[in-house]
Amino acid sequence: MSKNKYILPFRDERYTEHGGYNEKDSHSWNIISQRYAYDFEIRKNNLPYHDNYQDPTNYYFYMQDVICPCDGFIIDMQTKYPQYVNL
Repeated sequence: MSKNKYILPFRDERYTEHGGYNEKDSHSWNIISQRYAYDFEIRKNNLPYHDNYQDPTNYYFYMQDVICPCDGFIIDMQTKYPQYVNL
């Protein structure tokens, strides 16, 4: 068991779209690095986006704060979509 204490990377309520600790609940069970991953969403009218779903700015989670799940330091950050990053 880990000695670290972790929290979820957001402060308010989220909808869990996919994720779990078994093959039945995981949409990426056969991808080892994503086996226990969870997909969290903000939903309104039972959807995670409004208008065109192909535009990332239409997702309710867009530009929301993401917080560190445990104590640590950011040593590097990369994105191939700099227009979608607010630093």
